[in-house]
Amino acid sequence: MKTYFLRILIMVLILAVISCKKDDPENDNGNDPSPVSLTGNVQKGPFITGTTITLHELNENLGQTGSSFTASILTNAGDFEIPNIVLGSTHALFTANGFYFNELYGELSAAPLTLQALTEQSGSSRININVMTHLIKERIMKLSSDGIPFQQAKAQAQTELLAFFGITLPAGSTDFEKADITQNSELNATLLAVSVVVQRYTTFLMEIPSLTAELTQLLSTMSFDIKEDGVIGSQKVKDTLLHNISRANLIKIRQNLEKRYADLGLTVTIPDFEKYVDIIQKHLSETVYTDFIYPEKASPYIEFQGDTTAWTMNFLNLNTFVYGSNRNYCVAAIVPFDSVLTVKFKILSGSYAVSPPGHGWQVIQINSSGMTLRSTLQNTIITLPLGFNYWPPASATIEIYQNDTITPDRVKNITIQ
Repeated sequence: MKTYFLRILIMVLILAVISCKKDDPENDNGNDPSPVSLTGNVQKGPFITGTTITLHELNENLGQTGSSFTASILTNAGDFEIPNIVLGSTHALFTANGFYFNELYGELSAAPLTLQALTEQSGSSRININVMTHLIKERIMKLSSDGIPFQQAKAQAQTELLAFFGITLPAGSTDFEKADITQNSELNATLLAVSVVVQRYTTFLMEIPSLTAELTQLLSTMSFDIKEDGVIGSQKVKDTLLHNISRANLIKIRQNLEKRYADLGLTVTIPDFEKYVDIIQKHLSETVYTDFIYPEKASPYIEFQGDTTAWTMNFLNLNTFVYGSNRNYCVAAIVPFDSVLTVKFKILSGSYAVSPPGHGWQVIQINSSGMTLRSTLQNTIITLPLGFNYWPPASATIEIYQNDTITPDRVKNITIQ
C-alpha cells in the first residue's frame, strides 16, 4: 500500500514539473512571444506625416500568415513606431506609402510613393525602409525560395545590388535596413546617392506631377530585373540612370536636404553622397571623355540639348572671337572624370546678362565686372546662358583653369559688336 501511494506521489510531482515547464516562457519555443515595439524611418528624402506603415507577418517560407499591423509616420523626418505587437514569426514585410521630400527639388512630391523592406527580426527592433531595401526585396524572396537561408539571401542580394552600381563597402557595413541619409557613413552616402540617381529632374512644369509615377516604374523595373540572376542587365535602365545623373544639381540637393532638416529643428550630417554619384556614373558609362572639350555650339538650356536647332555659339570654343550683341550664347564644356573646370569672365567694356546657375555650373562670384564659374558635373555637357547687351562694342577676357591650375590654361579675348 505504501509503495502504491509513493508511486502516485511521484507521478503527481512529475506532472507538476512538466506543467511548470510549459508555463515557462523560456521553454515555450516561441509559442507565447512577448510584445515588441518596432521603430525606424522611411527615406527617399524623408517621408512625411500621414505616411502609412503596414507590417505583414511572414512564415518561414516568406508567405503571409494573415497577421498584419499598421501605423503612421510620427514626424516629417520620416520616423515611425509600431508599438506593443506580438509576432508569431521572425519574418516580416514592411510597406510604407506616402508623400516624401524630393531632395532634387527641395519640395514635397506631387504623388505618394511606396517603398518596402523585407526583414528578419534577429535582435534589432529598428528597421529603416528606403530605396535600397525596396530594390532587393524580390531578389531576397527568389533566393529564399531556392532554399538559401534568409540572412544569407539578404547579404547576397545587397552585394549584388551594390555591384550593379559599382560600389564596394567595408565588410559588415552593408545592412540596408540600417542606412540613414542623415548620418555620416559610407553606407549612408551610398543610400543617398542611389536615391538621387533614380529620380529624374526636369524644369518642364507639366512633367513634374508624373515624376513619382515614373520613379515607381523605374524601381519596379530594376527590382524585377535583378530578381532572377542578381544582375540588372537592362541598357535602358542604365541609360535612364546616366540621364538622371547628367541632370542632377548635387550642390542644390545637399542644400535642399540641409535646409529641410534645419526647418524641422534637426541637426544632421548629410554624408558624402557626391562621391558615390561619381562612382555610379563611372561604372555605368560606356562613353568616357578623357580630355576637356569645348564644343563650337551647344544649347544654353540643358532641356533643349537634344535639339540642334536650339544650339548657339559657345564662348569657350577657341575658334571664334567676335560675336554679335543682343543675342543669347552659352558657356559650355565637357569635363572629364576626376577633373574640375574653373572659368573667369573679366568684362573689359559693355554689359552682360546671365541666367545662373544654368546646368552643371556653380556661380562662385558675380558682379558687373565679371563672374567666376566652377563645374559641378563630369563626363556630360554643362551649359549656361550668357549674352551681352545694351551697347556695342563690348569686350571681355575669358580665363580657363583646368584642375585648379594657378595660371590659366587658356586665355581668350572676345569682342561683341
